[in-house]
Amino acid sequence: MSEQPLSVLDHVYDNMAKWGKTGTMVVCAKVNNVLHVFPVRNQPVPFTIPKRLQSKRLPAILALRGGSGGIAITRDNWGRKVLAAYGPIGYTGLGLALKMNLSEIYAPIRQQMAIMLPLVAGLALLGLLVMHQYLKPVLQALVYSRKMAQENEARFIAAVNGGLDAFFILESVRNSDGSVRDFRFTFANANAQNLTRYSAEEFKGKLISELFPSSYAQGFVEHYKSVLETGQTLSEEFEVHDSAVKGQWISHRIVKLGDGVAVTTRDITDKKLTEREIQHRALHDPLTGLANRALLEDRAKAAMARARRQKDKVVIALLDLDHFKPNNDQLGHHIGDKVLQVVARRLETTVRDSDTVARIGGDEFVLILPEVKDTQAAGIIAQRAVETVVAPIYVNEHSLQVTPSIGTSIYPDDGTDFALLLQNADQAMYRFKEATRKSCKLHRGELLISQVGTTAGHSETIRTMFYEI
Repeated sequence: MSEQPLSVLDHVYDNMAKWGKTGTMVVCAKVNNVLHVFPVRNQPVPFTIPKRLQSKRLPAILALRGGSGGIAITRDNWGRKVLAAYGPIGYTGLGLALKMNLSEIYAPIRQQMAIMLPLVAGLALLGLLVMHQYLKPVLQALVYSRKMAQENEARFIAAVNGGLDAFFILESVRNSDGSVRDFRFTFANANAQNLTRYSAEEFKGKLISELFPSSYAQGFVEHYKSVLETGQTLSEEFEVHDSAVKGQWISHRIVKLGDGVAVTTRDITDKKLTEREIQHRALHDPLTGLANRALLEDRAKAAMARARRQKDKVVIALLDLDHFKPNNDQLGHHIGDKVLQVVARRLETTVRDSDTVARIGGDEFVLILPEVKDTQAAGIIAQRAVETVVAPIYVNEHSLQVTPSIGTSIYPDDGTDFALLLQNADQAMYRFKEATRKSCKLHRGELLISQVGTTAGHSETIRTMFYEI
């Protein structure tokens, strides 16, 4: 179906007032043996001509019989005798008839028949010429409009098939009360098959609920309804969980189109995976894959905020590997990197899912233990971390053992600022390093847990731990 401006017909219709009292333009179509007639001068609403009248030579019937048209004196559907010019309107299936009652045409002739007969003949001939001049541009305009519609359709198909996006047109499916319950596909371009397991032909006439049952669960239909009701364009990206869709992440743009929507869709899985990888690299240590300092600080602040609300404690543990640098220089950095990676994996296995293990540089690791009720439990976790790290590490043909030192601080007992807590844990670790250098060596596997005095300007106790082979 198409709507085409016919300025020529408008001009003819506007000039009806100059055609006497009964001059009329009739445009009609035949549907199922019934004539449908556009509004005419003496009947301003569309009307139909029943089948029983169609046997007569009505002007509308003559206009729809094909051929090039002609002129006839006949009767219209009101039984009035008329002079009519008729003919089909191109290939549209419509017919056009211009008619005028003979009574009006012959009225002057009856008064002065002898004098006016040549004039009447001249008027009739002039009328034929005028009608011919009007019909010719009308038919030409219709043919041109049809050609332009075909060209526009071809350009549209080429445009939607030439891009990388899948493009769909859907019409609304409504309940008896007028509410939208679903959408039906009326068009899908060739790229639809690149995005889904359906071809463009398989989309036509199908409901969303038939092809994508999970769309209701993910709220797609509700989004389409919102665009249809508000007229506001919607663009969004979302993760897909539907076996009928090939991509994992999809972006789509929804635009209202009549009583339906037009949807442009693209697979953005590669883009999303790249974004995740970039984000992961920005927040994680490239060597060990542990959280880096930025992510560590963010999680520490979040843990302290929860602890304030829940009246909990947060343990910050700082661990480093004694004499790692000279050993790393002696054995080679590739050996040292392997050792750091093994230590990172071991530390991850000793903590809870809610805990965080981070590497903040060199051989320094930090543990965040949130939601701690009993600080002794945190000490047990720290002890297990140390015991895990000191187990032999096998790299190539080398069997290595590392000596970790660990110091801890507790929020809020030892500070309410993450930087201060990390500093206190660092001081505690180095105090124990210094203390053990002056004392005898501990036996293998023995752990020393103690408390040291207050730091300068800080009256609370700093709990520290140190382990050495």
